[in-house]
Amino acid sequence: ELVRTIATDLVVEANLRVRVCVQQSMGTGIFVGIPKQLGGVAKLLQMMDWQSEEGESCEGMLGKYINFGGVG
Repeated sequence: ELVRTIATDLVVEANLRVRVCVQQSMGTGIFVGIPKQLGGVAKLLQMMDWQSEEGESCEGMLGKYINFGGVG
């Protein structure tokens, strides 16, 4: 909820484009360095209700002003 609030406030109040990034895995096999706490966060953020559908408070923001990406 905090990430969504900050991202939408940056778009509305500061007229900025925002990229929400979560650190991805840093290797394969035994060298995977991603913390367990971040394992499903990127997917969860993308599935969350950003209220960007027609008629909602943040209509049209997702994909135009708010995007998702990875670090690195």
